[in-house]
Amino acid sequence: MIELVRQLDLLLFGPTVQFAARSRYSLADSVARLRASLLPRWNPLARLRPGLCGRVKVDDVFARWYNPMVHNLIRPAFAGSFRTENGQVVLRGEIGVSRAQKIRVFIAMLLFLALPLVALALHVPERAAVLWPMLLPLVALLATVVLSVVRRCDVKRIADALDNALS
Repeated sequence: MIELVRQLDLLLFGPTVQFAARSRYSLADSVARLRASLLPRWNPLARLRPGLCGRVKVDDVFARWYNPMVHNLIRPAFAGSFRTENGQVVLRGEIGVSRAQKIRVFIAMLLFLALPLVALALHVPERAAVLWPMLLPLVALLATVVLSVVRRCDVKRIADALDNALS
């Protein structure tokens, strides 16, 4: 059962990727460069273009890819921190979908799957109630394909933006 949950997690949310980027700059300069590469939080005009958004501190870096006009419930994000290893500054962390987002999707799926039961309880004609079991797998498959493409693109964009800011 646990392996089935892992496979479902991998299918719906994709893998969590370990990320590490070495910086040629000092710790303070690396933090400043990454902070400067983020989209300004309170500037609405800057939010009309795609880019990296989040927060940057030495011990807490959180960043995700922002696409204007697109809202995606399942967005991968980078969570990590700066470290000094062998005298060199390294940004280490993971890029993946957070547990909170996974829980939201699970609750949404449960509510969506409960719709046929609600329809039956409200005495919807039998023809309409029979269609739900056929539509649910098709909708789930379509959503999985679309979301996996979006996730893969976002993970690559996040990794590239972090690399570019530190190189």
